Amino acid sequence: MVQELGEQLTPEYVIASLAAARQACPDVAEPAGQVLARPAVLERLEPFHVWPYEPGRTAGLRTDISWSMDELGPAEPATKDFLRIVGGAYLADRTVSRPRLAMRRDLHVIIHVENPDVWTEELLNQLADLLHWLTGDTWRITTLATPPTPSQRSLDLVPVQTISLVSGGLDSLCGALLHLGDAATTLFLGHRDTSTAVSRAQTTIEDALRHRTSDVTYLRLAFRPLTARREPTPRSRSLLFMAMATAVASGHKATRILVPENGFTSINRPLEPSRGGSLTTRSTHPWTFYTLQRLLDALPFDGVTISNPYAAMTKGDLVAAALAPASDGPDDDLGLAAATVSCAKLNAGRLPGGNANLNCGLCIACLVRRSAFAGAQRQDRTRYLIDTVTGVALEKLRICVGTTSPPGPTPPRPASTSTVSSPRDCGRRTPTSTRS
Repeated sequence: MVQELGEQLTPEYVIASLAAARQACPDVAEPAGQVLARPAVLERLEPFHVWPYEPGRTAGLRTDISWSMDELGPAEPATKDFLRIVGGAYLADRTVSRPRLAMRRDLHVIIHVENPDVWTEELLNQLADLLHWLTGDTWRITTLATPPTPSQRSLDLVPVQTISLVSGGLDSLCGALLHLGDAATTLFLGHRDTSTAVSRAQTTIEDALRHRTSDVTYLRLAFRPLTARREPTPRSRSLLFMAMATAVASGHKATRILVPENGFTSINRPLEPSRGGSLTTRSTHPWTFYTLQRLLDALPFDGVTISNPYAAMTKGDLVAAALAPASDGPDDDLGLAAATVSCAKLNAGRLPGGNANLNCGLCIACLVRRSAFAGAQRQDRTRYLIDTVTGVALEKLRICVGTTSPPGPTPPRPASTSTVSSPRDCGRRTPTSTRS
């Protein structure tokens, strides 16, 4: 154990514009925005994540957002710097492995920003505390000045009143449908991550919304690491999503950000003591919104509120309010809902005979999803993985999700502990999470 803890070093992650990268490593960055692929250069680069001038990729990052963030509109510098800081934290979170015994990392991120004077020690500590709340890790954030990047293009953007997040989950679909009457003053925002299932769900929702009304404005942005992802649980993804929404809101003169989530999942109470702390996701917990709102209120830009409008509803309440009981054709709410992703164990689909694009049907998130349809008296047309596998594959699925113990003798366990999946079959234990 001492050796394990001794290997827990403090990695430093730097995210910078290409100008800063060239200054630090003159032979690393090409003028076109690409990073030279010579092994010796890449060794020097890591963990130096370079944010490209134009949408595209560098050695460690794929993004649809340029360093100037012109794509988001004329956003205030404070909101752009906020996204840069959270983006750097997200990259560190996904690419630094979690020690097997300590389960906690000491992370130091160094971020180049346009206006470091805004980011006082108090504000950075607030943000570090929020990251700790979400990930369970210890964070230290350092900001460095970089020259403001002149706008590369002028976009004719229509101002909106509301930014509504669309994660690809069932709750975000319900929120979009309930808000469709205000589509002319709403921008629906999605984050393109590495999951094919989530990307497919977001595309299906976007197509359906555009079919139902011509007033829909839908923006989906990629931001993901290209280096090895050593942490399988995207605990900081929700904060990245909200930081994107903050910059988009500033660029489009919106005054509110909506994060659709049912109240039960938002609180996400640990089902047993061993699932305490960050092992139970806090992505949309009321304290997350409270802490984030305090931080946004302290930044020098026109105010924006961020909230969960469905915090007082169960998932069944939300499904009943948003989904028509029965319909046919392109306006089929139940068919559209079946394409959404809520599963916390999509990796279970990678088992032999599985399908990583299907909700597993067994994890807590899937059980809440299925009970929501039942409680709302709506037909659940979702195709679950548990309904498609049999025999050995079904047994491995149950082991992976944690409803069955791995085969072979096991030592007695206290009643308060939970079953841990077989590392060979399913990987490291992950937090209970959802994409609602």
